[in-house]
Amino acid sequence: MIFCSIIYCIITAFTSYLLHNYCKNIAMISKEHLKTLKSRAPRGYFKRILEKVDVSERTVSNFLIGRNYREDIHLAMLEVIEEHEMCTQHIREREAEVLKTKRV
Repeated sequence: MIFCSIIYCIITAFTSYLLHNYCKNIAMISKEHLKTLKSRAPRGYFKRILEKVDVSERTVSNFLIGRNYREDIHLAMLEVIEEHEMCTQHIREREAEVLKTKRV
């Protein structure tokens, strides 16, 4: 779990830097892009986004349906997805190691 946290911090810092510069020029996010992000998000992503940003549920909901764009919510959603995918990958790698090991 520590490995997952360290890798997550490194990737999040780098991604946040890149996305901060990228998101300065974004006025809206397409419905298709939102649909893709929501499909990759883990269960409970709405609450996890709320924990990362200090906004109301209505504001997050408006972002998720494409009514308004908020950079902070977009970045929080990307962080939630990255965290989930990294931990899922770590679990798969760990499982492969355990299954590869022969019982004594």
